[in-house]
Amino acid sequence: HVSGVLERAHVRESLAFIKQIVPSIRNACFMTADVPPGRALRTQVEAEQASYPVAVAGFHHVNDNRRIEALGPSLDAHCDVLFVDSLEGILDQDGKAQTYKEVFPLVQRVFNKPILGGNRYQVEQGAWAALIKTGQEQGELSAEMLLRAMRGQAVTGIPVTRNSRGQRLINVTALERGGILPRPAVLHGATLVRQQP
Repeated sequence: HVSGVLERAHVRESLAFIKQIVPSIRNACFMTADVPPGRALRTQVEAEQASYPVAVAGFHHVNDNRRIEALGPSLDAHCDVLFVDSLEGILDQDGKAQTYKEVFPLVQRVFNKPILGGNRYQVEQGAWAALIKTGQEQGELSAEMLLRAMRGQAVTGIPVTRNSRGQRLINVTALERGGILPRPAVLHGATLVRQQP
């Protein structure tokens, strides 16, 4: 990687965060479009799932609204929380590619439980919460690596690192809709957002 920092989704941290908000959560399902970022997320989840604070109950790649609707009963029966990411491009009933904002109401309709997102806009558009990647972290880590190289350390001796910190986001509108009032300690340091129209 050019910056020396591998940016990965904060899946483990997001699951721990939602478990603080809704302690009864025991398992999670994942839904993405069947696209390279969605497949990369699946690879990450498969590699890390043993360290997650909840069990992984399923990972679903979807291409169209019919598939989302068909998954609804299974998701409802087997998942306490749904982690969604890379939903852009899913086809509607007319074969038109949709934005996240267009497809998310269907996801909410078929899964009326907590939903995690991987990005800020996903929380602003309806997901309950997320722990998101920040460009500041990548910049800080890259700058530290550059400084080490400028001070004489061989570039080959500077290991590629991975992002580990993130920004906690909570969608207050979604929590209110779900009847959830988090403990004050959970809110400390989190950015609270309201759902955008």
